[in-house]
Amino acid sequence: MAHNHPAFHAGGTEIFAKELSAELEKRSSVSSTFLAAALKQHRRPHPGTSFAMEQENPADFVITGGHFTPVSLSQSDTFGFLNELARLLSDLKPDIVHIHHILLFGIETFAVIRNAVPHAKIVMTLHDYYLICANDGLMRTTQGRLCEAASPTKCSRCLSGETDVTMALREQTVRTALRVVDEFVAPSEFLKSVFVKWGLKAEKIRVIHNGYPLSTVETPAQDTVCPSYDFGFFGHLNEAKGAKVFLEACQRVQDQNSGAVSAAVYGSDRFASDAQKEELAELKAALKGKVSFFGDYDRRNVVRLMQTVRWVVVPSVWWENDPLIVQEAKITRRPILCSDIGGMAERVVPGKDGFHFRSGDAGALASVMQEIISGSRSLEKTEDTSTAMPGCVEAYREVYRDVLNDRP
Repeated sequence: MAHNHPAFHAGGTEIFAKELSAELEKRSSVSSTFLAAALKQHRRPHPGTSFAMEQENPADFVITGGHFTPVSLSQSDTFGFLNELARLLSDLKPDIVHIHHILLFGIETFAVIRNAVPHAKIVMTLHDYYLICANDGLMRTTQGRLCEAASPTKCSRCLSGETDVTMALREQTVRTALRVVDEFVAPSEFLKSVFVKWGLKAEKIRVIHNGYPLSTVETPAQDTVCPSYDFGFFGHLNEAKGAKVFLEACQRVQDQNSGAVSAAVYGSDRFASDAQKEELAELKAALKGKVSFFGDYDRRNVVRLMQTVRWVVVPSVWWENDPLIVQEAKITRRPILCSDIGGMAERVVPGKDGFHFRSGDAGALASVMQEIISGSRSLEKTEDTSTAMPGCVEAYREVYRDVLNDRP
């Protein structure tokens, strides 16, 4: 189960969840069914049902509509949405229900699963911090500061309009719902540590790095491709992904060099707020066309596009877990400049895969970029250290075997 389907919303969690389901079906004796939740603007339900057809993937189920509230993680459509979810589970009779996200489904999903298929085991992969943080799961305050730990009082101060009571009820509801989960999986040691600090038992969380779905991208070309740019940014141009940090760093490098910085930006600002779009437009104008902006790109082409740059920059200002961009850079054998926090810092070894810089600090990023341009900082040829999908699939099969045999 995952919020959204990569056919209409190609986020990292959805891509990995869909690929894991497909690989389980293809490589082993597991019979796997993929269930995605969707908003009505993505897929329209059939009359009289909450289900919609996914034409490119007719074997998958898409449940759409409902009344989901992001802050409370609650799904209030018990008569339609949750009732149909329960009916589907009762018909499928799964041995294991593997949850990758409860966004759009609702926190009530755990109780629905337990009531509809009481003997099924429940596995959940913790892809981010939505269960802890009501601010879009970013573990950042609305003022832009990193949050080390959540509490009802801190959350109510952060989110205007929410009270200590509503935040306390949210936390207690989530903690109660998670009691039915047999085993958790974290794609990074860092994310595991956050949830252990929050209160989950360490022995119930297994760390399995997300396997990279090579079948979803073009086969990498040979390393004979000559890069056109020194630095490249890939992804959504929004605050959390650090697009502003990257552009400000480019501006500083340009000023220091009294000329153009050799950089490319692949991605759009369609998920940015109006205020963020204005800031990005001002930075773009200040760079006077010296940085190349290519807009949205087809993910299947990401490896080819990354081959046009010498270094991939991942300047996220939130605790990224195991971002696809990092693995894509590894597959392309491109070194990485990333923020020194979260799963990014864990996956990029300084001096081997790339270098770290202080999160949110455009000056620190600009300094490293300047050192690279001047030749005072460099790496030997980087290797592909991404996580292979077959090993990831086998690790998950071990989880499934263990929970079915009641082994911790």
